[in-house]
Amino acid sequence: MPGIVRAADGFASKGVVTFRFVRVGQDTPVDAFINQRYLESKILEFKENGKIITMTESDCERKGANSAVNTAGSAGTKIWLSLWKSGRSVESHALSSIASLGMSLTDFAVLEVLLHKGPLPVNTIGKTVLLTSGSITTAVDRLEEKGLVERLDSPSDRRVRIVSLTKEGTKQIKVAFAEHQKHLELAVSPLTKEEQRQLVELLKKLGQGADRLKGSSACPPPQ
Repeated sequence: MPGIVRAADGFASKGVVTFRFVRVGQDTPVDAFINQRYLESKILEFKENGKIITMTESDCERKGANSAVNTAGSAGTKIWLSLWKSGRSVESHALSSIASLGMSLTDFAVLEVLLHKGPLPVNTIGKTVLLTSGSITTAVDRLEEKGLVERLDSPSDRRVRIVSLTKEGTKQIKVAFAEHQKHLELAVSPLTKEEQRQLVELLKKLGQGADRLKGSSACPPPQ
């Protein structure tokens, strides 16, 4: 079957479960698994004790994405799938929100970084918003043409150019970010304020713990 990518294998010694994500007609490397493109996956395949169970996205909504994995009793698998599904749902709110503001995702990201971190070198902005040097230069050029940012000489090193918001850029991103915050508040509104606080703390703890495992024998690098 074209486009199959193994996400993980052998989560339990009994009732071994292998799950894979499928994108028809395209092969995606495992190490790109958390890339946004992966969120376009339409089919989930679960292999349990040698039996393949195929679920479409609508099947997952109807039956629950964890149904084929429950027999393995793996908390890690359940948490990962829950994070994947809920993260995709919240991300959908965020992307729709930015689109409704009349900005591209890249322009919004650059302006938001400058709003909250102040003037920065071009390469620092690129690293922060995960853009290549060529892409961030193009984005800054575009925003400069719109009169939303300006390039200035660094007071400490004249070889470095600093990007700063103009008055118009500050005005536009303040209004846009305020609206974006409202949209995200709506996205997380199913949780109480206390549940939201607890979730933030738990996700930080989970992420930091997973980072500490990188490169260890308990978490080998992808093959």
